[in-house]
Amino acid sequence: MKGFTYLVTSGLSPPPPKRPDPPPTPSDQKADCFPQGVDCCINAVLPPPLSKVSKKWARRVNKWKERRKKRVEEEALLDSAATSSFTQSGQGLQLTGKSDKFVRAANGGLMKAESTALFGLSKLRTGAREALVVPELKPKALMSVSPLANNGYTTIFHPYDEGVTVHDANTFKLTFNAPPVLQGCRNTAGLWTVPITDDATISQSLNVDEAAMNVYDLPSTKEVVRFLHAALGFPTKATLLTAAKKGNLITFPGLTPENITKHFPESDETQKGHMRQSRQGVRSTKVPDEDAMLEFNPAPGVKKKDVYLRVFDTTRKNMYTDQSGPFPIKSRRKHQYIMVAVELDGNYIDAEPLKTRNAKDLTEAYQKIFSRWKATGVVCPNWHVLDNEAPEKFKQAIRENNCRVELTPADMHRRNAAEQAIQTFKSHFKSVLAGVSDSFPIREWDELLPQTILTLNLLRQSHVAPNISAYAYHHGSFDYNRMPLAPMGCAVQFHVKPDRRKTWGEHSMDGWYLKTSDEHYRCHIVLVKKTQAKRVTDTVFFKHKYITQPEVKPADVIIQAYQDLRQALQGLKNPKDATQMQAIEQIQEQLSPGNTMQIEQRLQRRPPRVQNIMQQLTERVQQQPPRVQFEEPRGEESLQPARRIVASPQKQIARSPQKDIVRPAPIIRQPKYVAQPEDSIAARMKARRAAGLTKPVNTRQASATKVAAANDESIAERVLRRRREIVNNIEKAFPVLDPETGQLLEYRQLLRHPKFKDAWNISAANEFG
Repeated sequence: MKGFTYLVTSGLSPPPPKRPDPPPTPSDQKADCFPQGVDCCINAVLPPPLSKVSKKWARRVNKWKERRKKRVEEEALLDSAATSSFTQSGQGLQLTGKSDKFVRAANGGLMKAESTALFGLSKLRTGAREALVVPELKPKALMSVSPLANNGYTTIFHPYDEGVTVHDANTFKLTFNAPPVLQGCRNTAGLWTVPITDDATISQSLNVDEAAMNVYDLPSTKEVVRFLHAALGFPTKATLLTAAKKGNLITFPGLTPENITKHFPESDETQKGHMRQSRQGVRSTKVPDEDAMLEFNPAPGVKKKDVYLRVFDTTRKNMYTDQSGPFPIKSRRKHQYIMVAVELDGNYIDAEPLKTRNAKDLTEAYQKIFSRWKATGVVCPNWHVLDNEAPEKFKQAIRENNCRVELTPADMHRRNAAEQAIQTFKSHFKSVLAGVSDSFPIREWDELLPQTILTLNLLRQSHVAPNISAYAYHHGSFDYNRMPLAPMGCAVQFHVKPDRRKTWGEHSMDGWYLKTSDEHYRCHIVLVKKTQAKRVTDTVFFKHKYITQPEVKPADVIIQAYQDLRQALQGLKNPKDATQMQAIEQIQEQLSPGNTMQIEQRLQRRPPRVQNIMQQLTERVQQQPPRVQFEEPRGEESLQPARRIVASPQKQIARSPQKDIVRPAPIIRQPKYVAQPEDSIAARMKARRAAGLTKPVNTRQASATKVAAANDESIAERVLRRRREIVNNIEKAFPVLDPETGQLLEYRQLLRHPKFKDAWNISAANEFG
């Protein structure tokens, strides 16, 4: 055993020792065909029997393999792209019945399900354990996330190798520190979809066409930028970019300079409030005078060490105020003017509505603005600049607040900084009013002023501290998550608390969004549509699709399709047949630019709901000759129906034009008098109608004349004509004219006549069935 100690310690026996070579024989010494030390035979050695320790380890290895095989069969792949759970075999599961369903695989193939079963997971509800037994399934088992979600479970896929967990929805609460980087929704098949580009939109199965509890519910970055752009009052792109780069909108989710540059909406509301006249001299086409340019030879400047100084009075806190013109619509609280104030250090613009421009209303508005500024603890003006035409009572109230009054020179409004502030405020407020819902009551415009002021100062920089906004200089940094903003005037559905509604009452009410509440946490102030009262609510359903997803009219889609078709046809070459070439040319002719304009005009004109029935009846009568002719009535005032002459159904008999009975055209009655200026309105209308009738020259004009003559009838004549038409339209059996004898034959005579009895018997049989 020497030299094989490692085999002894492991319980294995060492190989047998090598036998010594036998002494060589003389015959072997003579044979030199094999080299010395090499055996020419091979001895087969059987493996030694295993020891007890080896058998023990072999049994352990076999048990481990069986346990692993069983564990693989008890595991299932968790798949979020499967609509139901599947298993390859129902062995060990509780079978619940047969199944005739077909399962479509990812490659498009169909697999037949044999039965239904329940997974052996006792902690899950029955609906989450249901599965289909599909023998053709490649994996052993496939468990779907969709049944788990349908039964109230939340599945969390943890990052890296941390696995996945399934929780009951009532046993935990998710908390987020930041908005999600990707958000999707569930489609009609019960699967989840997510956008694959920043500006992509996803189809949603739930009815959320008008739903957004806040900006985090919007599915794409493009809609987020549109929503927040409207909530900030539809500013220009340059203003919004500057505010974002300065950090004023740092708490607004997704409103970064990159997203603004990529997804800024070119809205009409922005142009309605901020459009300016194009400046003169931009890209001028004026030819410069080269001779004058040659004569101009400026001397090179000499650099000197100049120092420029400007002294600011830091003790002077300026405040400027002015009033705007009258608003076109007086508010429900009788407000019609707006006082605009500007504070220079913070570059802050404030406003307050006014009923009139008298001393009392001006003083009240000024006191409200001054008290708001003083309450911040940062601004307390001591120098007030206002127009020359200021009431004495107003100036006395300013002095009582320890402010010095300074009036601008007469007719020098540009000395007052509030003039430019009014222009800026009005531009912003016009954009806000242009973006309200069509159903918003415009008499509530003064309720939109607080959030208008807030958003305006969020977009302006402070003079003293240019790195912060004017709002932050007065009130501190703005937190969107604490005071969420929404488009002003947007139609909403707000939640009604259980204590304020009946047992079967509706859970929401109609209203309009007014502003965010600065005294509540994440609350909004809405205007109730039913009561016209304001209410503070924390749950709001915004109908924002008219902002985030502008509507495309059907006419625009049709015109675009025509243009695409015309471009496609213009690119076709080498048709196989001359008929195809001719058809293409006809389509191109129809889709020419001139005809496209006609198509656009036709799309803009709505077709009449009521067609001209008289014209259709006239055209139908003209298409084929009538089978029933009418005799001339003897008197127009007679109520007897006109006598009909019916041709025989045996054959059509050609009559000479002289014998045809033609109904004469109605005679237009001449007016019995000529309308005079002193006549009544009815007499004038009757004379005007009669004067407009002319003699018809064709069938259409005859039909139009007939209608015009009917309009000229009096009420008695119209009733008489209607009675005659009713009597004439009653179905009756009239005699038939025999063309050979000229006699009028009744029905009983036709059945006995040798010439007509066969035709009329067959006709009667067809008629009576």
